[in-house]
Amino acid sequence: MRGISKFTEGDANIVVDIGKTTSRHKGGDIFQASVNVTTVLGRKYYAISKKADLYEAIDDIRSEVIHEITSAKGKRETLFLRGARKIKKILKGFR
Repeated sequence: MRGISKFTEGDANIVVDIGKTTSRHKGGDIFQASVNVTTVLGRKYYAISKKADLYEAIDDIRSEVIHEITSAKGKRETLFLRGARKIKKILKGFR
């Protein structure tokens, strides 16, 4: 999960939980992987995956949490730019 840290602001607290569930599955064992990521700024991200293969579940949660982090970053940047445009428009009216 070291690859997730490059998408967060500074060091992140990453907790990974991996287990095997067997109840009520006709096809055999199902692996469950979950991850909790807490950034230095206090933002929290969570992902969970249940797959027949352990490594598929791990890859799935990694890609899911990276998608959440980059999506949230894009939303923050968009809101910042929108606010900056409004301020610029207001300041242009004072000239």
